[in-house]
Amino acid sequence: MRQEETYGRMADPRFHTDRAVMARIDSPAWLRTSLIVPLPTPLLAPLFAELNTVYGTFRDLIHRYYPDCEVDSYVDSAHITIKTIAGDCSQSADDLHQYLTIIRPLVHQWLAAFNSATSLYAVGLFSSLNRERGLALGLRFYPSLPVLQIIRGAVGMALYEQATALPLRPEHSFHTTLIHSTGFRARLTTFPLHPTFIAEFRTLLEHYDRHLFGQIDALTPADFILRHGYSDQLIPLEELPCT
Repeated sequence: MRQEETYGRMADPRFHTDRAVMARIDSPAWLRTSLIVPLPTPLLAPLFAELNTVYGTFRDLIHRYYPDCEVDSYVDSAHITIKTIAGDCSQSADDLHQYLTIIRPLVHQWLAAFNSATSLYAVGLFSSLNRERGLALGLRFYPSLPVLQIIRGAVGMALYEQATALPLRPEHSFHTTLIHSTGFRARLTTFPLHPTFIAEFRTLLEHYDRHLFGQIDALTPADFILRHGYSDQLIPLEELPCT
């Protein structure tokens, strides 16, 4: 995926980002509803301290070649998106409850089946370059057991098979296996990218491929939140736990 969605696009002379769409996504008017696992900043303070240093290294590299590029990194709203459910519509707590009645029993069922034994290991960095969001970086998570992927699939099937016409994001537009937490955006607009920049970026990214930033243990239903909020950081407006 990295080869196709990052390196390949960086080297593609036909690729470019869409400034208008990036501006819309950055706007507070952009809304979405997602099932997430928040990453608690106080609990993971050492992880985020190290990650912020790494993000700073990437920021310096980007600004060395593209000094006007807007770069944003954030940890306060860090989360793993299990399933993006709906977008571009305003929803109330009552609206979220309609989804929650479907989602909650599935979260409980599958966590019980795995006996809350799943650990999430943050190893290496995820990357993606696309027209709508520019260059993204974040933590890659590897679960010791596939409970998150199973919950993602079960929630998707249940939501798209239910009779009530709830707002839903197209199923084909979301990764089915990837587990990551995006925390870094660079809104690159100058293309094609410099070959030396691409080479240095690739070397830096792959330097962390086997690096363990930290881990999360013993997930419970309280760790799963249905959140409706603004923009890519999913700043909350409404949220309901799956307890």
